[in-house]
Formats: sequence, C-alpha cells, structure tokens
Amino acid sequence: MVEMLKRIVQTVLRGEDAGTALVDYVTARFTYHNQSAWEERIAQGRLLLNGAPADASGILRGGDVLEYRFEPVAEPPVNVNYRTIHDDGSLMVIDKPPDLPCHPAGRYFAHTLWALLKDAGCEEIHFVNRLDRETSGVMLVAKEKKIAKACRRQFELGSVRKVYDVLVEGVFPESIAADGWLFPDPESQVAKRIRFAPEGTLTDVPAKAKRAFTEFHLLAHISGGMSHLRVLPRTGRLHQIRATLHGLGFPVVGDKLYGVDESFFLRFRAGELSREDRRRLRLERQALHASEVSFDAPSGAGRLTFAAPLPDDMARLVEQPEQECSPSP
Repeated sequence: MVEMLKRIVQTVLRGEDAGTALVDYVTARFTYHNQSAWEERIAQGRLLLNGAPADASGILRGGDVLEYRFEPVAEPPVNVNYRTIHDDGSLMVIDKPPDLPCHPAGRYFAHTLWALLKDAGCEEIHFVNRLDRETSGVMLVAKEKKIAKACRRQFELGSVRKVYDVLVEGVFPESIAADGWLFPDPESQVAKRIRFAPEGTLTDVPAKAKRAFTEFHLLAHISGGMSHLRVLPRTGRLHQIRATLHGLGFPVVGDKLYGVDESFFLRFRAGELSREDRRRLRLERQALHASEVSFDAPSGAGRLTFAAPLPDDMARLVEQPEQECSPSP
C-alpha cells in the first residue's frame, strides 16, 4: 500500500488575514478542532508557516503559506487489485475492482485508486469518469489535462458508449427502455438518495429534476429470483442506473441505498448490519460493473473500445442461470 502518502492541507493567507495570531486564525477557519486542540497540534509541529514550524502566537501576513499535516489515521482495508488494461503514456484504462474508492475523501486517503497510481509513479492523475467505491469496471485516467478535457467533452456530448452489467432482484422482462426523471427523494431518510419517476407519471416535475434515459436488456434469469442485465445509459446522471432500477421495482443486488430496504444503508453507516441483513443483500457490495466503454481516441487514431470481465463475486452468482437469453443489440 501507499502508507507514505500524507494528508496535507496548504493555504495561502489573504491580505485581510494579516495581523491575526496563527492560533486565532486556524481556530476560526478550521472549526473541526477547538483552540486548545489547535495549540496542541501546533506544539507537535503539525503546522508549518512558510516551510518552518509555526508559533501559535505568531502574527500572520498576507501571502504567508500555511501547511497543516494531519495525524496518521487508520483507514479501512480496500481491494487494491486494480488492473491496467491500456497505457499509451497519456491515457490509461483501468479495470477498477469493487471496494476501492477513486478519490481521497472521508475515511479514505492512502487507500484509494488515486494514491495507488501516485505510488506507481503517475505524476498527473485526471479521472475522466468515476465509479462509486463499490462499483467495479472500466475507468479512463488521463495523465495530461488536454487529454482529460478531450475525453470529458465526449462524455458531455454523449458520444461515449457505456455498457454495464448488473444483477437485480426479481424476474426482469426481455427489455425496458426507461425514460423519465431523477430528483431528490423527499421521503428518504438519506439526503443523497435519488428517486426515478417514468415519463408521464408526474403531475408536476420537481424543479431539481433531471431527465434520464437508460436501456436495460435481459441476459439471463438467475436461480434465487435474480436477473442478469446489460445496461446502456444514454444519459449520465448521478446514481442513474441504481435509482432507475429501484424505481422500476428491480433493485440492484447488494445495494444498501437503492436495494430492497433503505434501512440497510442506515445500519451499514452505523456499522450495525446483521448476519440476516448480509444474507438478504447477497453480496457485500452493489452488483454493478462497468463492463465496456467506447470512445474516439484523443489522438484522432479512430474509435477505441475497452472491456473488463465480470468480477468474481458477480460471476459466482450467474454461474447457474435458470434460463439463458440472447443479448439485445
């Protein structure tokens, strides 16, 4: 792992901050510690002012560079077994495993794809597309800003073809073209949860609603009352696939937020998932996999297509299908 990477926050003092004592400034601006806690960290040498250990009573000047070095924090274990599918020096294509965050955030810093790539020698890292921590599959990582911009533009224009595999609860029909709206769920206890409503089912479209269109095609019915689907999202909205499937009545296997019961997420967040909860979820993570992406090479060399095989945890569930179905085009 990359334990040598440290959490460091650096800020340049503005002119209006001049004349303020250091401890007063950090206490007022960074309120996650009180004054005595900041004084203790300053005494430990965790705050540097212009590259030197800071003095709590030191008076700040405009343009001073203040650096805070966080205490080492034990991070949850993750799956570090990412695979490089393609690397031409300016663009990488990664097969991200499940249970690996992309960016440093919250409890995760060294245990992220970003940190792993840094440890592997990548000087610049620009994630073109992102996947949730639990979602596996194909990711584009640019090593230059101009390459990232060119690729992101294609995502914005909708010229990138994205294909996902997903396992859902229930016996899915041959295909569904889900056209509708995504908007914050007013009835959820979880602020970030999104609701899907098919076109024509809303009397008034919420002000924050965004249009979403997704194609779902049945690949197989799986023993135990599940279905394996191929997914083609035609728009790119937050939680689009998971929220849409929940709205259609086919929640994603293992999904704690958009699964068979929202209370799973609340208990998961509190660290209180029971053995019965885990049995009902079937998987430790949401069974969603970015299996393929196709886009125009930034170099102009033509169309590129990259694929990642179904990961082992999802593959084990589809090994004994009840009925095979031909994929729809």
